[in-house]
Amino acid sequence: MSTRCNINFVDGDEIVARIYQHCDGYPDGPNGVPATLDMFFGETNPGYLDDVEILAARFVAWKYARCRSDVIGIIAGPHGDEEYIYTVDCSGARPVVTWAEP
Repeated sequence: MSTRCNINFVDGDEIVARIYQHCDGYPDGPNGVPATLDMFFGETNPGYLDDVEILAARFVAWKYARCRSDVIGIIAGPHGDEEYIYTVDCSGARPVVTWAEP
């Protein structure tokens, strides 16, 4: 069974971009979403870390290039069947990832 999640890229309190990931949405381990996001932040151009919209779009492209079987994409609102909701706060010098269960 898939572990679905939403990844909300925020600037302060405002959700700027929402991403739905159909599988591997768990928080723990080296392949969990926080570890994957941290790897992405380390590989992306530091000049984009504070541009929320571009960062979210680049994450989708980066993730798809590595796992073509993943269903991942930008969505308009909550998907509704997610097991975890992640928040990527881009208001600081480096994005901060937190998560919760809905």
